[in-house]
Amino acid sequence: MSTVPDKVFISYSWSSPEHKAWVIELATNLERDGIEVILDDWDTTEGQDLNKFMEKMVNDSDIKRVLVISDKIYAEKADGRYGGVGTETTIASIEVYKDSDQSKFIALIAEVDDNGNAYLPTYLKGKKYIDMSSPQNFEEGYRKLIRNLYHKPENPRPERGTAPKWLMHDEKKNLSNSSTHLNILKKIADSRPNKLDNAFNQFLSAFLNDYKSYSTRFESNTELDRIAFECFESMIELRDIYVEGIETYFNYADEIKVKYIINLLEDIYPLIYTRDETQSSFFESQFDHMKLFVMEIILYTVAVLIEYERYKELETLLKNHYFVIDRSSREIHGPVCIFQFHPDTLSNYMRRQNEWISPIGELLTKRTTIPKYSNAQIIQADLLIYVLLYFYNLSDEYFQWDLYMGPYIRENTVPFFRKLRKKSHFNDVQELFGVENATQMSEKMNALIEYTNKNYRNHSRSGIHRLAAVLVPNEINKY
Repeated sequence: MSTVPDKVFISYSWSSPEHKAWVIELATNLERDGIEVILDDWDTTEGQDLNKFMEKMVNDSDIKRVLVISDKIYAEKADGRYGGVGTETTIASIEVYKDSDQSKFIALIAEVDDNGNAYLPTYLKGKKYIDMSSPQNFEEGYRKLIRNLYHKPENPRPERGTAPKWLMHDEKKNLSNSSTHLNILKKIADSRPNKLDNAFNQFLSAFLNDYKSYSTRFESNTELDRIAFECFESMIELRDIYVEGIETYFNYADEIKVKYIINLLEDIYPLIYTRDETQSSFFESQFDHMKLFVMEIILYTVAVLIEYERYKELETLLKNHYFVIDRSSREIHGPVCIFQFHPDTLSNYMRRQNEWISPIGELLTKRTTIPKYSNAQIIQADLLIYVLLYFYNLSDEYFQWDLYMGPYIRENTVPFFRKLRKKSHFNDVQELFGVENATQMSEKMNALIEYTNKNYRNHSRSGIHRLAAVLVPNEINKY
């Protein structure tokens, strides 16, 4: 708070002894609160020309605020240019219109009419005032006045920052490339299904190009977590275009070639580390939004395959052994787990908002903006990947799918597993799990629960302890 508040002059009408006492009390309170007040009763003597005094106070550059105490009599005298108030008004009204920031003259309302309307001189009508016309309003009004004179508003303007980093890329990220090829894909799906594979591959190529454009240059690690979050949030539209594209293909293709999705994932891996060639150094965290986006599209791909009951294709996707090139041009290979990273920068940002058990899980659930694919379906996809990789013997100390959505696992969020109690559903997905019968399925489910409880870190807080309830290992194929 400023230690040098504005110096003020009080303009008022001698409406009555009571009103004058009210004004003097106000002036006294202001003085006690550190405000230098010029008041005729204190600062003039007998024989002094009051008109010249008033003119000087209104025009004095040291007087930063003129407090106009307005009641019915003041308003009438001001508009009629009567008496000392009239003289002040003649001077003040000129100054009001000359005052570029319109803040020197502050009307303090001491009286209102029967309808609650403030008595104001014409030259001040339409300007913001402070209502002090009743004991209730006086206290609140006085606090507003003090804040005004000390330049300490109750709702200060926030400090203006800089434009979000992702905004600087808007021109190249208008997604017209992906959107155009998505529209072509949908038209071909309706009219020329024999051309669908080619159109889908062109769509995926356009998607990769648009994905690459989200790479961000970081000059320093200042607020890196916030910038990474903003970049990740800006990718929602691209994700939605991807989901609509694979939905179209899965829905219309006579034979889904999963190799197209496999190729996409292998091609997208090196693009994660896209950076400006002129950037001599970089931060590993500057790629976190690119990394998490890849994991997110895997979750949505699995959710779409479940929705369309494409279980054979889902099995192929998850059993595939992937070969990718990292940012150091080294070959990495392994199961789909190689696409799951631990984006610490985004985790740190979410933890600053709240102590989430799974910051990344919370971030992903907040992004489920596609009505057809709810939180439950993404949670279910996450759990299904975890379970199937265990069934396929692809989970070990080196490769394991971490359940970021674990804390959100409930019986009502994983209907795919709850329905395993139904014989019809079990028969539909039996081949997906690679089991010969329900007994073998139950044995493997129980083994998975035991393995998880033993090996999963912090499982008591992650939601993994609910696996036995949601996987119903002893009720499979029961009904």
